[in-house]
Amino acid sequence: MQLLMHLATRLTGEAPPWSGIDRLALLVSGAGSPFLTPLYTVCAVIWPLAADHRQFIVWSGMIAIFFIGVGLAYVIVQVFRGRISDVHVSQQSQRHMPFTVAVSSSAVGVVILWWIDAPWPLVALGSSFAILGLCFGVLTIYKKISMHVAVSASCLTALILLFGWAAVPFIGFLPIQAWARIYRGRHTPGQVVAGALLAPPLTLLTLIPWHLSGLVG
Repeated sequence: MQLLMHLATRLTGEAPPWSGIDRLALLVSGAGSPFLTPLYTVCAVIWPLAADHRQFIVWSGMIAIFFIGVGLAYVIVQVFRGRISDVHVSQQSQRHMPFTVAVSSSAVGVVILWWIDAPWPLVALGSSFAILGLCFGVLTIYKKISMHVAVSASCLTALILLFGWAAVPFIGFLPIQAWARIYRGRHTPGQVVAGALLAPPLTLLTLIPWHLSGLVG
């Protein structure tokens, strides 16, 4: 148990919280991690499209590796090397290389998804993730915003575009996540609002051409 607590402290850059409200904020923050939210999203998209469980595993595995795994692995390695403060990359000055690695890996993932003839909604989502990663990577050089909230808002926008009103109730998670990030001292209210407002229009700009072409939605 002590080893796990030490590992968690090393990765998050802080000691585990003990109060109930602290634990709740940590749970919300962790569950809505920018590394996990895209995986929830693509699994929801893949499930009705996959012909069987094997196909579902292959497609979701490709997303997990190229759009999440490579970037996450890079961050974890750099945390243990002392070059990044924590797994959430809280310090703005440390975000450039993680974005570069994640966007590069995502671009490779898009090509592979196209090559293995994955469904167009999945290729479109992959392309959107890569383009948004590039946009936010450039933005974070000049201004820090909440990537937790931005990624969640982007994924929710994509789900609403793809599934319509059925996805709208999930918007309720955004203010809860914003509270968790502010409560934990990771962001200011302005930084979470900026993430929530910037992500949806950028997501629509990347996905609407696919939608208008009839390949998505």
